[in-house]
Amino acid sequence: MLDFKMKINMIHRFLILLACAFSIGILNAQPLITTGFNKNSTDPGWIAAGPAHLTSQVIDPIDNGWLRLSDTTPNSLSSVLNHTGGISPKDGLSIRFDLASWKWEISNQFGMSFFLYDAKLDMTGAIGKEGLGYCKGVGAYLGLGFDAYGSFSSATNCGEPVTNQPFGVAIRGPHNVANALLAKTIFPADFQSRASQQRPYPKEVQLDLIPKKNGVGYAVTLKLKDSFSNEIKTIFEKIDFPYAAPPLLRVGFAATLGNAKATQEIKNLTISKLVTANISIKVTPSFQNATIEKNKPSTFSLQFQSMDSNTQKLSQAFSYQLPKGLVLAQPLNLGGTCFGTITGGLKNTSLEVEAGLLFRSSPCTIVFNVTSTTPGIYKTRIEQGELKTSTGVNDTSAEAVLVVK
Repeated sequence: MLDFKMKINMIHRFLILLACAFSIGILNAQPLITTGFNKNSTDPGWIAAGPAHLTSQVIDPIDNGWLRLSDTTPNSLSSVLNHTGGISPKDGLSIRFDLASWKWEISNQFGMSFFLYDAKLDMTGAIGKEGLGYCKGVGAYLGLGFDAYGSFSSATNCGEPVTNQPFGVAIRGPHNVANALLAKTIFPADFQSRASQQRPYPKEVQLDLIPKKNGVGYAVTLKLKDSFSNEIKTIFEKIDFPYAAPPLLRVGFAATLGNAKATQEIKNLTISKLVTANISIKVTPSFQNATIEKNKPSTFSLQFQSMDSNTQKLSQAFSYQLPKGLVLAQPLNLGGTCFGTITGGLKNTSLEVEAGLLFRSSPCTIVFNVTSTTPGIYKTRIEQGELKTSTGVNDTSAEAVLVVK
């Protein structure tokens, strides 16, 4: 299929708004680690232990699965560790992954953790149950626990069987300070669909390690994003983590169960170096029809908006790559209200937006139709910092989900 090209003229009058200063945001750079856990084998460099297993082509459609850390094995400990060379935390880290927790027989039977550990060591000694597979690991540096039972959130020694407030989320420190408790809170009531017998819409965990300007360590921010509503809840804001990091870190996940069954799953892990930039653009993707039959079209739009009253112009071309299996519908039906040049990509699998696209604080859109011959769940995503103008970048990651039946 030949590329297509057409101009889209703005036809509405822009509103004149009061000027506002650019904000400063924390943005993702090129990923240091990225793995989906959505296929029927793990990417190279990952080692799993315990009853953890992938669901692709067994429980879920091929290439659309999860890493299931726990389900039906009582008194179990599962883990998956990255054993590549390691990543440098010097400039800070931006960590993102999807989490689904559901089908709990008893709601307060332990939980799961994400952690960073010293690449020169390993997690030998890490304990299960209340320790969530993190406590007492010899290389443990930072542990984030989703703590259904409550002991991981206890101020006593990490992993000790001391009853505390259940349904907590906690951040704990390195092995050499007895995994000191740095922060804890009760996570939102809707975080786990504990009684659900079907997988809920996942939460995206957003964990940022921001280098401190004075002293060693990081300010740690944790947010949860609901993949259905796109609502973002801040759990911890710039918690002081006053421990120097090893030169290189590796990452891991673990989950533990008591005498009951529970399903705890992860997918779509991305770890990037943290950078800062001025914020100048807001970009919002959306599907007009979020559920369609196969071979039927859904109208998709990209909305562009300047973060102040000035006209913005893309300084670099932008390629919007559709997820595998989703294509531009035929015949082409391109429209919208932005002024710029848009080109269809190779095999109709992407939309190419040339440098020079103009937009203001009154939003404009690019609109086109997509379709698929294959049923599934298709997630499209624009990463923070992916779009650039002469004065800044887009503010946050944004995504939209299409279900094809």
